[in-house]
Amino acid sequence: MKDFLDEEIKREQEFKNNKEKNIKWNNINSIYPISVCIIFLLISVIFFLFWNNDKYQNNDEVERIIKKVRNEGITELKINIILEEAEKNVLSNNPEAAENLYRQIEDYSFIAQDYLGIVSLRKGEPDKAEQYYKKAAESGYDISMLHLGTLYMYQGKYEEAEKWIISSIEQGNMNAYTTLLNLYYISKNNEKFEELSKKLLKFGFNFINYELGNYYLREKRYKEAKDAFEKSDKSFQINAERRIQELEEVLKNKDNEKMIRDLLMRLENNPKKEIVDIIYREAQKQFILDKEKAKEYFMKIEKYSLNAKLYIAEYYEERNEMESFRKWIDNAIEAGSVEAKYKRSLYILQEENYEKAKEYYEDIEKYDKDYTFLEIGNFYANYVDNYEKAEEYYLKSIERTESPIPMIELALLYQRQKKNEEREKILLKASEKGSIIAKKELMIIYYDQKKFEESFKIADELAELNEINGIFYKGLIKNEMEEYREAYKFFEMAGNRGNILAMYNAALIYDRMFQYNGNKFDVVISWLIKASENGNSLAMHELGMIHVREGNINLARKWLSEAVYHGKVDAIENLRKL
Repeated sequence: MKDFLDEEIKREQEFKNNKEKNIKWNNINSIYPISVCIIFLLISVIFFLFWNNDKYQNNDEVERIIKKVRNEGITELKINIILEEAEKNVLSNNPEAAENLYRQIEDYSFIAQDYLGIVSLRKGEPDKAEQYYKKAAESGYDISMLHLGTLYMYQGKYEEAEKWIISSIEQGNMNAYTTLLNLYYISKNNEKFEELSKKLLKFGFNFINYELGNYYLREKRYKEAKDAFEKSDKSFQINAERRIQELEEVLKNKDNEKMIRDLLMRLENNPKKEIVDIIYREAQKQFILDKEKAKEYFMKIEKYSLNAKLYIAEYYEERNEMESFRKWIDNAIEAGSVEAKYKRSLYILQEENYEKAKEYYEDIEKYDKDYTFLEIGNFYANYVDNYEKAEEYYLKSIERTESPIPMIELALLYQRQKKNEEREKILLKASEKGSIIAKKELMIIYYDQKKFEESFKIADELAELNEINGIFYKGLIKNEMEEYREAYKFFEMAGNRGNILAMYNAALIYDRMFQYNGNKFDVVISWLIKASENGNSLAMHELGMIHVREGNINLARKWLSEAVYHGKVDAIENLRKL
């Protein structure tokens, strides 16, 4: 096994920048030994295979893919060539060509499956999207785990959503944290919402203060709401100040309903501006305490007040009644609201009406709010492939806000342009502002540059925050330094926390330490089984080759077949030899 594992370790190092082959999902955007005899473990494997056959796809589906691999002569090299070509088409805004390429490899690539899930959702086919996301997620792809969890969240399947979003976090996907927070907010899981908010604030997600403020408002915890708004990130300052002002007004005078009723009666015959303004201000206050009552007031004055239309649109948006939202936001746009154009543009992008979005964004600049520059930058970066304009607006956003978010987006833009020095510099600035995402990216950059001391320092910081990716990278770095026992300790910790690649690496490193040393080998097997159960095709392939050498042909064929099904198509060569 040593030669095979040495080859795998070497291959893993060579492929560290290839997300499909290396399966370093935590880079995108990234046990206690049991003294059991080998015979018992092999029996356990057999039991697992025969009694948990539904863990994976049925045998017919696996056989279909194996036949397809054989007939079409698919290799991992061919898959990666198609992936690269498809990505070029995505970046050059040619989605149809990208989709056609991804469909050629949808059985073998979780990246392709995830993209096709996105396409299906855009076409209004959520069931099909779920199938694609689930297949990729079950192969351990953290991005699809997040997409699947998000889909379930909006479908009201909160338990399923939580499971998959947490799984994404376990693979090192930091973006999943804010989605998880949103899930707890929507599902009104107050205890978990507050717990996660405190954690994210420690991580440097300072914008959470604004979300906390809205949460406290909903729960009528007004003093805490005001404190949270006052601590809000600068990019939310305008909205936070408005919320504080509204809140103070509410606390001064909670109920002016009789006065408003009198004014509404007068309004019917005498729609004076001063009457409209009073009703509008009172409706604003009520929007905090009683949105139904506030909407009633806004409806009475919407023909005289542009901002009333916006509040009505917001009311329907919060309830996810999108048809009514679009009606009222379009009404506000027709009345001349630039803010309404901003809000509408976010949904126009989802509808893939890029020309209309461009028209809106050219006007939105006049809105001149801190966060609009970030959104305009995202538009130019992701939808019209104008990187120069994107950089311009990201820099404007950085000048106006204390938030590291526009820095992270600019770093991503530099990565696409292969401006590595600029990327590293902006990530350093974001890291100094406390961004855990920036720290993670820097950790990976330093690791790839073989600056292990710098990488380990950041990994240690992340581990102190109980961030699983930091623990995993401490293992990778210790392995590079040939401190194998320390490396295993960290892989064990991350593997027991659910990180799939850590499970696989724990098997590799344990074998390197003991190499067929009596009953120690059972730990290697146990980690490989655990990684395989979680969809790691490399672990499946390794298990298959172990059984080949042990002469267990049926088990070897089973694991090698599963490896092919989960994307390691080169395992077909070893299957042919059986």
